[in-house]
Amino acid sequence: MGKKISICQPHFIPWQGYFEIIKNCDEFIILDDIKRSSSSNSWQISSNLRANHRSQEIKSFKVKLISKNKNLVINECKLSDDNSELLKKIENVYKKTPYFERYFESMKYAFKTKTNLFELNLFFLNLFLETINCKTTIIKSSEIINDKRKTKLEYILDLLKFRNCKTYLSFLGAKAYNDPALFNKNDIELNYPKYLIKKYDQFYKNKKIEYLPNLSVLDLLFNQGNKSKLFI
Repeated sequence: MGKKISICQPHFIPWQGYFEIIKNCDEFIILDDIKRSSSSNSWQISSNLRANHRSQEIKSFKVKLISKNKNLVINECKLSDDNSELLKKIENVYKKTPYFERYFESMKYAFKTKTNLFELNLFFLNLFLETINCKTTIIKSSEIINDKRKTKLEYILDLLKFRNCKTYLSFLGAKAYNDPALFNKNDIELNYPKYLIKKYDQFYKNKKIEYLPNLSVLDLLFNQGNKSKLFI
């Protein structure tokens, strides 16, 4: 029987929409063996959070990598030995949220035990999926036999066909190279899900503050804890 599948590269603690798509799949293929983005603003290493509790400003929080990661694939990229500045910034903004201590301990554990960018991003992916009780199967692209010499779209189609995909839930970023005719030819339904982002209460010192959307799910965890599953 054909499956509903989505594919994306690993992001550093992404927003609700990322998990909304995963939750609606049978399988999610995470692209761990593609080349790391050279952009300093890549979602592979950055996440949007509150700049502070007083304003509606969004700030990008970035993971530090060692300098020798150029031209490597994602699962080969090494983290810097010191991401304490990132942790301190997050602590300064979120230490007065209801569930800060519970999840900040997990963050500290991850940065202490993970040396690889993909391992770090996979840790946070699984942490959130477990919190929202999502049963979608996660598969690494490196575990699937495929030919990297092909074009980006041919590579994606190979992954989907290997996993017996019937419906492909595509992220909007892939629309630039997706070819509906090729999906049709391979008997795969191409679908761009609409995000249905749910608003949740955000707090500082147990008092509600003005809602700020489009943040990492880390903000959701710090504010809602296990109730985060109600908002995905």
